[in-house]
Amino acid sequence: MTTITPLLRVKERIVGPSGLYDIQNEWYGYADEFKYTIGLAGLMGFGVGCCPPELLPDDMAALPGTEDRFSANYGTYIHLPSASIQCFVPAHFIDVQAPGNTDAPNFGTKVVISANPTGNAVLARPFTDGGKSLIGVFIDKYQGSNTRADGSGAPNHTNGPGGTPLTGGIFASRPLQWPVSSITKDNGGTDFNSPFGLCNSTALNSGATTPTDNLGGIWALCKTRGTDFLPCPLWTYTQIGYLSLAHAQALLTSGGVPVVGATSRGAWMDVAPYAPKGNNNNGSDVQKTSLQFARTDLTGATVAGWAGRASRAFTGAARISGLPAVEHTTHNGQLSGIVDVNGNQWGIAPGLTSVTTGMSAAGYRLLPSSVAWSSISSNNDIRAAAGLISLAAESVAAADDGIWHTAANAYTYLVPHSGGTFHPTSTWAANATRRAMAENGIPRELGTNNTQGTTGVNIFGGDGFYRSLIADCLP
Repeated sequence: MTTITPLLRVKERIVGPSGLYDIQNEWYGYADEFKYTIGLAGLMGFGVGCCPPELLPDDMAALPGTEDRFSANYGTYIHLPSASIQCFVPAHFIDVQAPGNTDAPNFGTKVVISANPTGNAVLARPFTDGGKSLIGVFIDKYQGSNTRADGSGAPNHTNGPGGTPLTGGIFASRPLQWPVSSITKDNGGTDFNSPFGLCNSTALNSGATTPTDNLGGIWALCKTRGTDFLPCPLWTYTQIGYLSLAHAQALLTSGGVPVVGATSRGAWMDVAPYAPKGNNNNGSDVQKTSLQFARTDLTGATVAGWAGRASRAFTGAARISGLPAVEHTTHNGQLSGIVDVNGNQWGIAPGLTSVTTGMSAAGYRLLPSSVAWSSISSNNDIRAAAGLISLAAESVAAADDGIWHTAANAYTYLVPHSGGTFHPTSTWAANATRRAMAENGIPRELGTNNTQGTTGVNIFGGDGFYRSLIADCLP
């Protein structure tokens, strides 16, 4: 007679650092399931995770090391038809607590990220879409570039990655390539700028159309990769920022000093402000000048107007003393993170728009989570959607809606006054406007025009709204 002895699975408790705010930072469960969570702030692998194999799209594949949270490829996948590299961010909960301020080392307020709901935590906005909950989202690891239509991921340029962009390309997420732009030419109209419109291949989507070379072209641009691809919305970019903030807070002592070994788990913990660094100062980082983005090792990299322009470098091109240093630019400070989240090039993050022709707080509307993001294909669709959240619902002067500059300048910044507060948890879950503003990184206090001044230094690279086209205002 054969005796079968069952194996007993044992649950484990994984504990992360309590950090600046002495948070309860732990996870309890089966060890082989931890990889499907967002992880713990302050530990390796935080901010990304693994997609359950049974839910992985047929055209996606794991890279070597995807399930090893100490690997550079942890939580990283490839879209096989386009060779796009993407990070998987598992669904998680967020608790934004008050009071807080923008002074170091607090940077906003206490942020607690957890795999399960605790206290006042809510499911983060990126994981609620059309009234349904998502298991997670795939996000491009690199700013998108113009790649060949053959699915190789090779740059669609003459003379290597730094040459003149060609038509017929696919918008894909690849390292060390020239990011595409909604601008056709700049620098006096003499430099070709790898515009959206050249990504007009129908190889992966027969219904793809040529993107327009403006902000609204972002939807058609994404569709060159396939019908299921959409622009990354404002609330998802904001959540990436919250993940960075929580990671930094976990790696700080109660006195605001980085814990021993902090840089091994977050490379950008070596220089304040403790947040992702990037190409935000013409080829270097304004706070970490040793971080450089000039490339002389790639064809065309030093040709003026192409990939070597100081204001916009290759994707993932960060270097320190001539050696790769991309982890200093990722959202988790690790090689597994999303790259170039600070600087290099302004991104287009739809989700907020204006329903008026004048610049006033009364005109701003956010798309509600009850509307499926997959149903949106333009800012017109946002303005026409039901249940839009008005940011002017609380019209107390210099309070919740006093954040918008109405002067005739090109940008509105998401930077509160020194010591200004973000929306607190005490009311955000019950107040649709406050919660929407917190979920989209919009501060409560009046903003500033100067992102490099004493009240304007922004830990996330001077993020704001480009609003030359008033009705098409896009973060």
